[in-house]
Parts: sequence; C-alpha cells; structure tokens
Amino acid sequence: MIHEAPHFTFIWHNTTGPLKEEDPALFDLMDTLPKTDVELGSIVSLGYDTNGVRDEVYYNVHILPKIYIPGHMTDVAVPSSSLEWKVSYLKTLDAMQIPRNQRPEIRWTVDPNDYLRPLVYDPRETRWRRTGGRPTGQCLSPKR
Repeated sequence: MIHEAPHFTFIWHNTTGPLKEEDPALFDLMDTLPKTDVELGSIVSLGYDTNGVRDEVYYNVHILPKIYIPGHMTDVAVPSSSLEWKVSYLKTLDAMQIPRNQRPEIRWTVDPNDYLRPLVYDPRETRWRRTGGRPTGQCLSPKR
C-alpha cells in the first residue's frame, strides 16, 4: 500500500519473509518503487527461527526509507518484548554490514506507552523534498 503526496511517500507491509528463499523477485519489484519517506513494516518474519530479522533489513535496503517504524512485534510475543526485537534488529544491521549512513531513522515503539502517541508527519515539510536517487512517481505494475 503506497500513498504519495507531492513530497511524501508512505509504504506499509505486513509479516515478512523468508524473502530470499521464497520470492527473491520481490527485491527487483521493491527496487522499482518510488523513493520512500516512511516505511511502517512488520518486524516479524515467517523465517524468524532461522533468519532472525534479516528480511526486515532486506526491506530497508531495497525500499530505502528515511524513517522505519517497526510494528507487529508483540502480536507473536509478550508485550514487554519490544526492546528485545530492537536489539535483534540493530545487531542484524551490523551483521549484514549495512553502513550507518545507509540505515533509516528508526522510530521504535514500546507497548503500551508509544501505542498511545500519534505518529504525525506533515508532507509539506522540506524534509521530504527529493534529491537524487530513485525518481518520485507512481509504482509500476510488475510484468507477468
């Protein structure tokens, strides 16, 4: 699901993975998406037992969001586990050798405190202006 205002693109995705093993063509599709400002995506992967949160990092690498808001973390674990997922995610970024300047800004939420605070982004802010990289625009339909 993608919504694009004049200078703002939002992408949402649900449970991920295992991407590399089950549908590697998704990487090419993600590479065609418009530049992404905010990615709200599940931190939970169906391959978690073997892949950890690797697939979530793949989303970041291919979608290239400015901001990543992980979600869905306490649907499969106890509400207090949010920060454990955060540690796993940060360690995975390091293990996959993602340079710090290529990582998104992370807006981690901790249940229940952060769930009560709205996430507000104003598409008119200059932060969302485009400079270089992938073009803005509509998503292309995948070729079948």
